[in-house]
Amino acid sequence: RKSWLAKPYELPTKNSFMTTDFKRTVELSREHVLSDFDCGVLQLNSWLRNSALRNQKENTSRTFVLVSDEKVLAFYCLAAANIERELLPNTKQRNSPRDVPLISLGKLAVAIEFQGLGIGALLLRDAIARSLAATEHVAAKFMRVDAKDDDVAKFYERFGFTADPNNPLALYLKFPKK
Repeated sequence: RKSWLAKPYELPTKNSFMTTDFKRTVELSREHVLSDFDCGVLQLNSWLRNSALRNQKENTSRTFVLVSDEKVLAFYCLAAANIERELLPNTKQRNSPRDVPLISLGKLAVAIEFQGLGIGALLLRDAIARSLAATEHVAAKFMRVDAKDDDVAKFYERFGFTADPNNPLALYLKFPKK
């Protein structure tokens, strides 16, 4: 397992509003306040408010949130998925079954007032750690994320994701073999 996963899960203390009250992500629930969340991307704001809880109820994705006093400051979602081997980059097709199991990192967003503090990196580490834990019980060869643009793709590459040469905004992180 990658050594950066073992780093302590601590939020930065750059500003006085950063307290120990929200060091861990929790699964989204009806008690969480979503109405004030604004990451600057309308589609992500709307998805969190209108789809995240419904998707959990329907078992199509799980959303994990960072909160302070039940107000959502950041979130990500995970879902089980698969991809046909032929759709993977050539370098990832070797020794893969016809349908390759993976975990999809569907969304990741941080509220505007908390951007630039490293919270996105903490969320990504948390998502990878949860996914690795899941692979102890359910097989998945990769984590996949679809970046919205080149800058976001570079963010994921810093954590070991590699881009599909045919689709540079589709990135994969290979899980270790057992």
